[in-house]
Amino acid sequence: MYRIVHLIRRDLMLQKGQRTLLFAIVLSVVAGIVVANSPAFAVGTIMLVAYLMTVYVNAYDFKYNAELGYRSLPVPPATLIISRYLAVVVFAALSLGISIAASLVLRATGVIRLDSGWTLPLVTLTLSAVGLYFAVFFPLYYKLGYMSSRWVNYFLMIGLYIGLGRMQSSGPFSPSIDAPTMREQLSALDLGPVLLAALVLFILSMLLSIRIDRSREL
Repeated sequence: MYRIVHLIRRDLMLQKGQRTLLFAIVLSVVAGIVVANSPAFAVGTIMLVAYLMTVYVNAYDFKYNAELGYRSLPVPPATLIISRYLAVVVFAALSLGISIAASLVLRATGVIRLDSGWTLPLVTLTLSAVGLYFAVFFPLYYKLGYMSSRWVNYFLMIGLYIGLGRMQSSGPFSPSIDAPTMREQLSALDLGPVLLAALVLFILSMLLSIRIDRSREL
Protein backbone atom coordinates (compact mmCIF):
# COMPACT_ATOMS: atom_id res chain seq x y z
CA MET A 1 0.00 0.00 0.00
CA TYR A 2 2.89 2.34 0.82
CA ARG A 3 4.33 1.84 -2.66
CA ILE A 4 1.01 2.69 -4.29
CA VAL A 5 0.67 5.87 -2.22
CA HIS A 6 4.26 6.82 -3.10
CA LEU A 7 3.62 6.31 -6.83
CA ILE A 8 0.42 8.38 -6.72
CA ARG A 9 2.26 11.12 -4.85
CA ARG A 10 4.94 11.03 -7.54
CA ASP A 11 2.28 11.55 -10.24
CA LEU A 12 0.94 14.56 -8.33
CA MET A 13 4.43 16.04 -7.88
CA LEU A 14 4.96 15.81 -11.64
CA GLN A 15 1.90 18.00 -12.16
CA LYS A 16 3.13 20.52 -9.61
CA GLY A 17 6.63 20.67 -11.07
CA GLN A 18 5.39 21.49 -14.58
CA ARG A 19 2.51 23.76 -13.48
CA THR A 20 -0.01 21.36 -14.95
CA LEU A 21 -1.63 21.40 -11.52
CA LEU A 22 -2.37 25.13 -11.83
CA PHE A 23 -4.19 24.54 -15.13
CA ALA A 24 -6.17 21.72 -13.52
CA ILE A 25 -7.19 24.02 -10.65
CA VAL A 26 -8.37 26.71 -13.09
CA LEU A 27 -10.47 24.19 -15.02
CA SER A 28 -11.95 22.87 -11.77
CA VAL A 29 -12.98 26.38 -10.72
CA VAL A 30 -14.53 26.92 -14.16
CA ALA A 31 -16.53 23.72 -13.67
CA GLY A 32 -17.78 25.09 -10.35
CA ILE A 33 -19.01 28.21 -12.14
CA VAL A 34 -20.70 26.61 -15.15
CA VAL A 35 -22.33 23.78 -13.20
CA ALA A 36 -25.34 26.01 -12.46
CA ASN A 37 -26.32 26.43 -16.13
CA SER A 38 -24.36 23.70 -17.92
CA PRO A 39 -24.04 20.67 -15.63
CA ALA A 40 -23.11 18.33 -18.48
CA PHE A 41 -20.25 20.65 -19.44
CA ALA A 42 -19.14 20.76 -15.79
CA VAL A 43 -19.07 16.95 -15.70
CA GLY A 44 -17.02 16.93 -18.91
CA THR A 45 -14.61 19.50 -17.51
CA ILE A 46 -13.86 17.38 -14.44
CA MET A 47 -13.26 14.43 -16.75
CA LEU A 48 -10.99 16.60 -18.88
CA VAL A 49 -8.90 17.47 -15.82
CA ALA A 50 -8.42 13.79 -14.97
CA TYR A 51 -7.65 13.06 -18.63
CA LEU A 52 -5.05 15.82 -19.00
CA MET A 53 -3.28 14.94 -15.76
CA THR A 54 -3.17 11.26 -16.70
CA VAL A 55 -1.96 11.94 -20.24
CA TYR A 56 0.77 14.20 -18.90
CA VAL A 57 2.08 11.42 -16.65
CA ASN A 58 1.99 9.01 -19.59
CA ALA A 59 3.82 11.51 -21.81
CA TYR A 60 6.46 12.12 -19.14
CA ASP A 61 7.06 8.40 -18.68
CA PHE A 62 7.32 7.95 -22.45
CA LYS A 63 9.70 10.88 -22.93
CA TYR A 64 12.09 9.78 -20.20
CA ASN A 65 11.54 6.05 -20.70
CA ALA A 66 10.50 5.79 -17.07
CA GLU A 67 8.96 2.34 -17.55
CA LEU A 68 12.41 0.75 -17.78
CA GLY A 69 13.38 2.49 -14.56
CA TYR A 70 10.25 1.20 -12.85
CA ARG A 71 10.98 -2.36 -13.90
CA SER A 72 14.45 -2.15 -12.36
CA LEU A 73 12.88 -1.37 -8.99
CA PRO A 74 11.59 -4.01 -6.55
CA VAL A 75 8.03 -3.04 -7.42
CA PRO A 76 5.68 -5.56 -9.08
CA PRO A 77 4.36 -4.34 -12.47
CA ALA A 78 0.82 -4.91 -11.21
CA THR A 79 1.46 -2.37 -8.44
CA LEU A 80 2.43 0.24 -11.03
CA ILE A 81 -0.78 -0.36 -12.96
CA ILE A 82 -2.96 -0.28 -9.85
CA SER A 83 -1.36 3.00 -8.79
CA ARG A 84 -2.07 4.51 -12.20
CA TYR A 85 -5.75 3.58 -11.96
CA LEU A 86 -6.04 4.91 -8.42
CA ALA A 87 -4.25 8.10 -9.46
CA VAL A 88 -7.15 8.79 -11.81
CA VAL A 89 -9.56 8.52 -8.88
CA VAL A 90 -7.37 10.93 -6.90
CA PHE A 91 -7.20 13.39 -9.83
CA ALA A 92 -10.98 13.34 -10.28
CA ALA A 93 -11.65 13.60 -6.53
CA LEU A 94 -9.28 16.57 -6.14
CA SER A 95 -10.81 18.31 -9.14
CA LEU A 96 -14.32 17.72 -7.80
CA GLY A 97 -13.33 18.93 -4.35
CA ILE A 98 -11.86 22.15 -5.73
CA SER A 99 -14.88 22.69 -7.98
CA ILE A 100 -17.38 22.14 -5.16
CA ALA A 101 -15.42 24.44 -2.84
CA ALA A 102 -15.22 27.16 -5.51
CA SER A 103 -18.96 26.90 -6.18
CA LEU A 104 -19.80 27.16 -2.47
CA VAL A 105 -17.51 30.16 -1.93
CA LEU A 106 -18.82 32.01 -4.98
CA ARG A 107 -22.43 31.39 -3.98
CA ALA A 108 -21.78 32.47 -0.39
CA THR A 109 -19.91 35.66 -1.31
CA GLY A 110 -22.12 36.59 -4.25
CA VAL A 111 -19.09 37.41 -6.41
CA ILE A 112 -20.74 35.47 -9.21
CA ARG A 113 -24.45 34.75 -9.12
CA LEU A 114 -24.98 31.01 -9.10
CA ASP A 115 -28.48 29.64 -8.67
CA SER A 116 -27.30 26.10 -8.00
CA GLY A 117 -24.14 24.10 -7.50
CA TRP A 118 -22.92 20.55 -7.35
CA THR A 119 -25.41 17.96 -6.11
CA LEU A 120 -24.92 14.37 -5.03
CA PRO A 121 -26.48 13.00 -8.26
CA LEU A 122 -24.13 15.19 -10.33
CA VAL A 123 -21.11 14.03 -8.33
CA THR A 124 -22.24 10.42 -8.76
CA LEU A 125 -22.68 10.96 -12.50
CA THR A 126 -19.20 12.50 -12.74
CA LEU A 127 -17.49 9.64 -10.91
CA SER A 128 -19.41 7.11 -13.02
CA ALA A 129 -18.36 8.84 -16.24
CA VAL A 130 -14.71 8.97 -15.13
CA GLY A 131 -14.78 5.27 -14.25
CA LEU A 132 -16.35 4.26 -17.55
CA TYR A 133 -14.02 6.39 -19.65
CA PHE A 134 -10.79 5.19 -18.05
CA ALA A 135 -12.03 1.61 -18.08
CA VAL A 136 -11.56 1.93 -21.85
CA PHE A 137 -8.58 4.30 -21.77
CA PHE A 138 -6.06 2.19 -19.88
CA PRO A 139 -6.38 -1.17 -21.70
CA LEU A 140 -5.83 0.72 -24.97
CA TYR A 141 -2.82 2.47 -23.45
CA TYR A 142 -1.19 -0.74 -22.22
CA LYS A 143 -2.04 -2.64 -25.40
CA LEU A 144 -1.04 -0.05 -28.00
CA GLY A 145 1.53 1.98 -26.09
CA TYR A 146 1.60 5.73 -25.60
CA MET A 147 2.15 6.88 -29.19
CA SER A 148 -0.48 4.66 -30.80
CA SER A 149 -3.10 4.96 -28.08
CA ARG A 150 -3.01 8.74 -27.66
CA TRP A 151 -4.94 9.41 -30.88
CA VAL A 152 -7.49 6.70 -30.14
CA ASN A 153 -8.08 8.11 -26.68
CA TYR A 154 -8.11 11.65 -28.06
CA PHE A 155 -10.98 10.83 -30.41
CA LEU A 156 -12.65 8.90 -27.60
CA MET A 157 -12.60 12.08 -25.50
CA ILE A 158 -14.03 14.09 -28.41
CA GLY A 159 -16.82 11.53 -28.77
CA LEU A 160 -17.52 11.83 -25.07
CA TYR A 161 -17.85 15.60 -25.34
CA ILE A 162 -20.19 15.23 -28.31
CA GLY A 163 -22.32 12.88 -26.22
CA LEU A 164 -22.32 15.32 -23.30
CA GLY A 165 -23.28 18.10 -25.69
CA ARG A 166 -26.29 16.13 -26.86
CA MET A 167 -27.14 15.32 -23.27
CA GLN A 168 -26.94 19.03 -22.47
CA SER A 169 -29.59 19.81 -25.09
CA SER A 170 -32.03 17.13 -23.98
CA GLY A 171 -33.32 15.32 -20.92
CA PRO A 172 -32.64 16.73 -17.46
CA PHE A 173 -29.82 18.93 -18.80
CA SER A 174 -31.92 20.74 -21.40
CA PRO A 175 -31.37 24.53 -21.27
CA SER A 176 -35.13 24.99 -21.59
CA ILE A 177 -35.60 23.40 -18.15
CA ASP A 178 -35.15 25.67 -15.15
CA ALA A 179 -32.62 24.85 -12.42
CA PRO A 180 -35.08 23.55 -9.76
CA THR A 181 -36.73 21.19 -12.26
CA MET A 182 -33.31 20.05 -13.45
CA ARG A 183 -32.26 19.18 -9.91
CA GLU A 184 -35.50 17.30 -9.30
CA GLN A 185 -35.07 15.24 -12.47
CA LEU A 186 -31.46 14.43 -11.62
CA SER A 187 -32.43 13.44 -8.09
CA ALA A 188 -35.12 11.17 -9.51
CA LEU A 189 -32.52 9.28 -11.54
CA ASP A 190 -31.27 6.15 -9.81
CA LEU A 191 -27.55 6.62 -10.36
CA GLY A 192 -26.47 4.10 -7.71
CA PRO A 193 -26.50 1.13 -10.12
CA VAL A 194 -24.68 3.25 -12.70
CA LEU A 195 -21.89 4.03 -10.24
CA LEU A 196 -21.71 0.37 -9.20
CA ALA A 197 -21.50 -0.74 -12.84
CA ALA A 198 -18.76 1.81 -13.50
CA LEU A 199 -16.82 0.56 -10.46
CA VAL A 200 -17.09 -3.06 -11.60
CA LEU A 201 -15.94 -2.18 -15.13
CA PHE A 202 -13.11 -0.08 -13.69
CA ILE A 203 -11.86 -3.04 -11.64
CA LEU A 204 -12.24 -5.46 -14.56
CA SER A 205 -10.34 -3.00 -16.74
CA MET A 206 -7.55 -2.91 -14.16
CA LEU A 207 -7.29 -6.70 -14.21
CA LEU A 208 -7.28 -6.65 -18.02
CA SER A 209 -4.49 -4.08 -18.09
CA ILE A 210 -2.42 -6.21 -15.71
CA ARG A 211 -2.96 -9.21 -17.96
CA ILE A 212 -2.00 -7.22 -21.06
CA ASP A 213 1.16 -5.99 -19.36
CA ARG A 214 2.14 -9.51 -18.34
CA SER A 215 1.63 -10.77 -21.90
CA ARG A 216 4.03 -8.08 -23.13
CA GLU A 217 6.72 -9.38 -20.79
CA LEU A 218 6.51 -12.93 -22.18
